Amino acid sequence: MARLPGVGGKERAEPTFLCLLFLILVSYALLRIRSVRTREEHKVRELSSTIDIDAPVERVWLIITNFAAYPQWNRFMQRIRGELIPGRCLEFDVLMLGRRRFTFKGKVLVVQPESTVQWSGHLVVPGLLGAEHRMTLERLSDRRTRFTQRTRLTGLLVPSLGSEWRTGRQSLMSTLETLKLRAEAGALARSRR
Repeated sequence: MARLPGVGGKERAEPTFLCLLFLILVSYALLRIRSVRTREEHKVRELSSTIDIDAPVERVWLIITNFAAYPQWNRFMQRIRGELIPGRCLEFDVLMLGRRRFTFKGKVLVVQPESTVQWSGHLVVPGLLGAEHRMTLERLSDRRTRFTQRTRLTGLLVPSLGSEWRTGRQSLMSTLETLKLRAEAGALARSRR
């Protein structure tokens, strides 16, 4: 390799060598970025389930917006603190990964009465484990409601969810069945009055 005289008698690398080295480093960086993007696709998981409930939409709405009663029907959400107002902060304790409790901090994104509730949050710091949670109600009749719950997880810890994620759909359906029973029991009690 040819060397050129440098400052103080030291030799320095030829400019073409530096250009070649620069191109190699840029190419490597671009490949790494592409690799990270490919891995990022695996760091997103979404879980969604729908159930029809024989209860008025107003009854189901009262249940899903009553944070104090969540542990009675939602075994994952152990506690939610905050107000259900768009832009307001929420803090929720969630059971995950072998029944360990994690505290997420988030923000209310959407509240459309008797229609939609959506919030997003993250564990400790953004990028580690983030969640977006959306619940929608569709009025099928005066006494029937379609409830859909969608949870989207993102972040570095998503691939480590493994078996927890595989059983997530079953657990979500179990939670929705509990919500259904709760709403229908309340609707039945009201209709007997």
